[in-house]
Amino acid sequence: MEKRIQGWSRAKRQALIDGRTDDLTPLSSRSWAARQARRGSGDQG
Repeated sequence: MEKRIQGWSRAKRQALIDGRTDDLTPLSSRSWAARQARRGSGDQG
């Protein structure tokens, strides 16, 4: 388990420590939600 967590972002590790398992997927750099959040407000054109 430690090797798996080693590559995670600080925010994702903190969410796991805090027991916020619902936040793990949005914090994933490969998740759709994370890509949308980085993209901004969405469809502007």
